[in-house]
Amino acid sequence: MTTDLVRYSKAGAIATITLNRPEKYNTIRAEMAVAIDDYLRDANRDDAIRVIVLEGAGDSFCAGFDFSSGLDHHAVFKKDGYDPGMDVYSSANPYTGRIPIYMGMWRGLKPTIAKVHGWCLGAGSEMTLCADLVLASDDARFGTPYARVWGCHLSGM
Repeated sequence: MTTDLVRYSKAGAIATITLNRPEKYNTIRAEMAVAIDDYLRDANRDDAIRVIVLEGAGDSFCAGFDFSSGLDHHAVFKKDGYDPGMDVYSSANPYTGRIPIYMGMWRGLKPTIAKVHGWCLGAGSEMTLCADLVLASDDARFGTPYARVWGCHLSGM
């Protein structure tokens, strides 16, 4: 899968995955998660690649999941209210959630470096927890707003 929302490049032994929605602080949409998964698989299967770098374009690494179009598309927001148990279950489920995709960094064959600058919230912080090494600039700001609901990170890290 290719998408302009996530760029992928290889230079020598380095594969770079760049979140490319700077106008939205690189918030994650479903098609971006699929692209990240595809690129992690490619880098891990390429014998020439020795390290994977994950970065964000613009002023931020990743400000989490993209909820700018509302929450009606999210399965756990039903007419009778929000179910936090179903939310964490569907987010971490290998068939419906995105967290198993980010865990691909943790379980991958190649070390992953997260280059963090600006906002690193929610899904962004999940990805950094799954990386082997995090390089954070002085302006990096980490947070997990949904920990108030579930009390933990979705990745279990």
